[in-house]
Amino acid sequence: MQVFVYITFIVFVVILTIIGFYFSFAIVYRRYNEKMIDYASKNNYAQIYNIMNDNDKYLGDTIIKMKRDFKSKRGSQAFYEAFKLYVDEYGLSISLMALVDEVVDYKAILKNNLVKNTYGIGYALNLVSEFQLDNKEIKRFAIDNLDSDSLYVRNNALRALQNQKDTSCILVALDKVNNLKKLYNYKVVVDVLDNFKGPKDILNRELINRLDSFNPGLQGIIVDHLINVRNSDKIVVDKMLELLEFSNEKEVITRVTRYFSHIENLKAKPLILNNLLNEDWNIRAVSASAISSYSGDDIVEMLKNRIKDVNYYVRKNSANTLIQMIDKDELFRLTYNNPDNFAAEILEYSMEVANIKGYSEYKQKQEAGKNIWVLM
Repeated sequence: MQVFVYITFIVFVVILTIIGFYFSFAIVYRRYNEKMIDYASKNNYAQIYNIMNDNDKYLGDTIIKMKRDFKSKRGSQAFYEAFKLYVDEYGLSISLMALVDEVVDYKAILKNNLVKNTYGIGYALNLVSEFQLDNKEIKRFAIDNLDSDSLYVRNNALRALQNQKDTSCILVALDKVNNLKKLYNYKVVVDVLDNFKGPKDILNRELINRLDSFNPGLQGIIVDHLINVRNSDKIVVDKMLELLEFSNEKEVITRVTRYFSHIENLKAKPLILNNLLNEDWNIRAVSASAISSYSGDDIVEMLKNRIKDVNYYVRKNSANTLIQMIDKDELFRLTYNNPDNFAAEILEYSMEVANIKGYSEYKQKQEAGKNIWVLM
């Protein structure tokens, strides 16, 4: 029994020692690898700088070496770091992008297996988007991966496509996003449209022409994009008015309502005003904020009713808009004399947030006046 215990202890110590050696070696190797990448990155940076400034006497040989080095895991990481550093200091240029297009091979990134399994494809797509590559192979590679089971891969495929200058490429991608029953990061899709490197006017026109064929979620994303770029083209405004009047989709109505809070149009005013009575509280709340971009006694009267709404957010947004539209005296009277306690409370809260002074004193004077009448 003692011999068994002794042997077990020795085996345990040996295993522990092996594990210790393994982790020590891993730490040493990682530090060594980081130093080598840093060294290679500095060399790459110097090479890029010289090429961009026509100071490389052996340009052909340098590019061949850069392409060869990029095929290694360490080389691709070093070139990426050098590229980012150069862009941060000097910005992008046509000549830099031509160099990157010649050196960078996405197949080499995949072969290097910088990240294991499916994430390797996602990482390759992410690097492609960072390098802002634009060629047929990249388009095909990115579009083919839009239906990946991995959200990480799908999102990076979209990022890779935003650098393509081909409108049809983006439209093919949107068709896939529209038809596939898979999730996509909403912000990534909006960013792709906002940062598209090709002819933006053509893209926006095509988006409007195809809008009815997209699902409500994608329609909302496209509207958000049109808000971000402040597109007020007639074809866009007319389509937004049509959606605001006839759409039954909450997601679309709320986005279009926000559009008209940024792009003012008098034809939108009665539609937004009408939506303040919509049965969906989300639509009423968004409309109460958006109507602040317009003016009129009809708006004031509607808001005076909406501060009594059953939903807190509708009351809050209505009060925030209302205090911008009426003067202090009317606001104080409306608050103090309001028979609806919820309406009075939300007006007081909105005045406090907006730093509107004087209501406390007004209230004290009114209370004092009441007391005098009681004493008489």
